Amino acid sequence: MLLISAPSKQQLKGVLELTPAPQPIVSKDDIAVASTKGATWEFSAERGIFPTKLQMTDSETLYTKYTWEDRLHSKKLSSYRLYRKGNGTLQLLSDGPVATIIRGQAHYLGTEVAEPPELGELPKATYDWYFFKNSPLVYVDLHQSASTGFLWDGTHFMEWNFKEKYFSGFLSNGMKAPRPLVDNNERTPSTTGWAALTSDKDAVAMIRDGVTIYDGVSGFGNYIRPREPSVNQVWDGNQRRLSAWLWASTYSSTSQLSSELNRASKIVSSRFAESNAKVVPNDNDLNISSLLSSAQAKDVASASWVRELVHYQGITEIPATWQFAKSGDLGIVLDVQESGAELVSLFDLKTNRELTDASAAPLFSVEMFSPSEGGVIALDASRRWGNVKFENSSTGLSLLFDDSEDVEGVSVEINALANNEDSSWTWSITIGNK
Repeated sequence: MLLISAPSKQQLKGVLELTPAPQPIVSKDDIAVASTKGATWEFSAERGIFPTKLQMTDSETLYTKYTWEDRLHSKKLSSYRLYRKGNGTLQLLSDGPVATIIRGQAHYLGTEVAEPPELGELPKATYDWYFFKNSPLVYVDLHQSASTGFLWDGTHFMEWNFKEKYFSGFLSNGMKAPRPLVDNNERTPSTTGWAALTSDKDAVAMIRDGVTIYDGVSGFGNYIRPREPSVNQVWDGNQRRLSAWLWASTYSSTSQLSSELNRASKIVSSRFAESNAKVVPNDNDLNISSLLSSAQAKDVASASWVRELVHYQGITEIPATWQFAKSGDLGIVLDVQESGAELVSLFDLKTNRELTDASAAPLFSVEMFSPSEGGVIALDASRRWGNVKFENSSTGLSLLFDDSEDVEGVSVEINALANNEDSSWTWSITIGNK
């Protein structure tokens, strides 16, 4: 966000460089560390794709005696797990001022040396962990895939199991005080919004529409996990995406903890709500060749990109207002209307992966201070412009926003230079005040 106070007829310029971070593969001897506002999380490449240590920033309590029981279960084949020593690879995708993003990829492993032939290649999981530096929140994005249509009888996702009695109680958004964990090997009723395991000073929580806590530290353990997908919910091997939010920090009182988790839950639901996703049409109801043909007219030749647009946007045809551009292996789609423009897609054409969230932030937002009126006027790229022009060329793209309905004489020009060798864009913004 830019905070701007400009006299009449003065132009303000700035340059934003958006380039991918180096992506080193973490070797088996390496440790990957990510910090949030409330805790430090540590991965050991030798021990798999899940965090192996958690240390709270304020209390300095170190948590190590826990496991992640994420697995697929078959009544015929038993359980196939991810949390195995040496299973998978870790990759640092990004480490910037906002977040550290770590990707873990692994196969679900059974106990047999020779895998049943009906499985084909073992099912695969890709976990992207987003550690936000100015918040105790951690976002976990899972993509599951399999080479065959084998029917699994159940899925365990983000089942965080503590073997040590670190926590004495649990709290949810409907409770005034934590209830004690009494080691009775029972599940608590699923909550809505959020639920937390609590000690006298620390808490780990999960924010999702339905959270289950299991009370059994002397047996299987104390675990916290999302209610959905149900452990009895079948999976047919088709590519599937699951997500959850974690929260870990020290707290001073129950009211303060509840207040922070309620606030975090509102942020998650308002900015990243899964309910914002549109209904995906059935493949039988789509004419993919027709969609691809209309996309090719806009210089898009990737069938995978078109299918992802169908999945994320719920379209049955390419809208006339969508503008496509590429920089190396990085594709972008903008919805350019007369009154504004929005980001539709940022797509990795090499790995065939959509990079945007369902609720993308505006291309820009500007706050203009008026000394005469003594107030701040907010503008963004998405609405209330009299005219928006888009141009695309071999060197990049540009957008001109003119005739603001909120501030007379203001225009905004965005230029994105395509760095084809690096598959990135260098963005610049010029704000005119006539």
